[in-house]
Amino acid sequence: MSPLQPPPLNTTTNPLPRPPNVTNPNSSQKTDTILCLHGYGTSSSILHLQLRALATALAEHNLHLAIPDAPFSVSAPGPGTLPAFADGPRPFRRWHTDATLAKLFGVSDQVVEEERGKVKEVLRESVKKVEEEGSGRVVGLLGFSQGAGLAAGICMDPELGGGVEFVVCVCGLYPALRLGVGEEKTDVGGRINLPSVHVLGARDGWKGQGVKIMEEYFVQEKVRMVECQIGHEMPSRPKDVAAVVNAVLEAWREAQEAQARQQC
Repeated sequence: MSPLQPPPLNTTTNPLPRPPNVTNPNSSQKTDTILCLHGYGTSSSILHLQLRALATALAEHNLHLAIPDAPFSVSAPGPGTLPAFADGPRPFRRWHTDATLAKLFGVSDQVVEEERGKVKEVLRESVKKVEEEGSGRVVGLLGFSQGAGLAAGICMDPELGGGVEFVVCVCGLYPALRLGVGEEKTDVGGRINLPSVHVLGARDGWKGQGVKIMEEYFVQEKVRMVECQIGHEMPSRPKDVAAVVNAVLEAWREAQEAQARQQC
């Protein structure tokens, strides 16, 4: 996996529409936003389509989804993209190279750090865009596949992880994509001390990696696991979507209750 030159920086955040019955133009209530991170060899446009059912359900609870594009392009589609998106939107994209894999493929530390810098720039701009557009604030992360590893990495980052209240990992790929050397914001035994939801596919060939992310990086008392009868893909059947939504709302409620206790 040799490093690829990034295209011009794209900080466009792909928003998913709210259903008409949710938006109230006379209401001053702002929706909170979950920043969604696509996988390797896919894109925000593809994840936008994959998340339609989940987005509609979460919008009923004033949770909005926003999806940035990763800054690096790849020529081939990644896991979970075929066959549905064989002719889908181009280019396919990826986040930064994992430091462990970089060593295996001879990618220099300098290139890894440069890629991390580009990714952090995209994430900063994505959060800023959400705030400027009046969509409330980014309260949570949802990562699919490689994006789940990035979500874990964000939670460990002192700068970007500060406002995160909960995290959702769907069919995660191990390891976490760290955003800095020695920069870890963890609270309990080196683990991420946030409510988390881990969606595993019973038929996912990479299921073991999702389990490893869940067990290695997150405080287990705050973990919620949802197993669906799917492969390496986003849940889309009504039963699965309902189970994921319930787990997300529970995690969000737990985060809000923890904040309320701290303010007392």
